[in-house]
Amino acid sequence: MRQSSIKSTGFDNRQMAKTAAPLDSTIRKIFRVQLFVVILFALGFGLLQSADAGISAVLGGFTGIVPAMAYAALIRQRKVLSARQTMQRHMFGELLKLFLTFVSFLLVFALYDNVSFLPLFLTYIVSLLGYWLVLFA
Repeated sequence: MRQSSIKSTGFDNRQMAKTAAPLDSTIRKIFRVQLFVVILFALGFGLLQSADAGISAVLGGFTGIVPAMAYAALIRQRKVLSARQTMQRHMFGELLKLFLTFVSFLLVFALYDNVSFLPLFLTYIVSLLGYWLVLFA
């Protein structure tokens, strides 16, 4: 009879909870930084250019944030997995992020007629930079 993955890896639920706490903290920090950047850029573009530029900045920022949130929700599941299953989960998460980003941009262009391209893409890129800054800080 095959042993469960918990027994074969030597981890129990208490050990998993201890290792998940820093991950949860990092995820929260990333989203706080991303949200701060999106708000800052949306206010800046909204006040200095136009309301459409501010809205475009918000849409660009959330096009970066929402896929990252989906990825985080996928990888933070507290289940003990083998190395292969963990890699498969991360690869699926990356594909999910790409798909959600693509769909988000499609929806923005299909549903919002007054898109300002510079605020949309600049805030999208800066929200992704916020993600990497937290990871490497």
